[in-house]
Amino acid sequence: MEEEDLYRGYRVNKWAPSISHLMFPNDLFLFGTLDNQTMDTLQDVLQTYANWSGQQANLNKSSILFIKGVNKDRKGEVASILGVKQMQTDDKYLGFHLLKPSHRINSYDFLSDKFESKLSGWKRISLTHAGRTLLIKVVLGLIPPYFMSISILPKATIKKLAIIMCNFWWEHDYKSRNSILLTWISFLKKKEMVG
Repeated sequence: MEEEDLYRGYRVNKWAPSISHLMFPNDLFLFGTLDNQTMDTLQDVLQTYANWSGQQANLNKSSILFIKGVNKDRKGEVASILGVKQMQTDDKYLGFHLLKPSHRINSYDFLSDKFESKLSGWKRISLTHAGRTLLIKVVLGLIPPYFMSISILPKATIKKLAIIMCNFWWEHDYKSRNSILLTWISFLKKKEMVG
């Protein structure tokens, strides 16, 4: 299609190759210019796919993101032609807030909320320390690495999450300042190092 000038992909810079799409098992990312030819071709491709496969693109779950500098009127026009909504800052993709600035600490407040929602379902009083340790390792301990796969978490966020885990282990309330008999660092040591 690009050779026939029916669809123009997006170039990151003038030396990079043109990117037209990325395909995943359940998702498809399309990159292109905003000219009418590209819009028409895109609609034809989606219609041809629907005819061949019997599957329709879910436009309610689809959204479009524009680069900086695109005219506001043109954004609305393109979104209405394609029948999709414009991506907003609070929109998520696979749990990630793609448009929130990664350098701000409050962009990661959803992680402590996620921790709190997991902890609210657990009755820590009826759990032994071994049970709490297992829940921390298997459930809470795996949440941050998932989000670290695309962004670097601020130290303040990591510290806040560690405090939540520590308080859960010690049966303390998240907001309270109770005395702790052992340092948290001793729990982070390997078992061979008497952790």
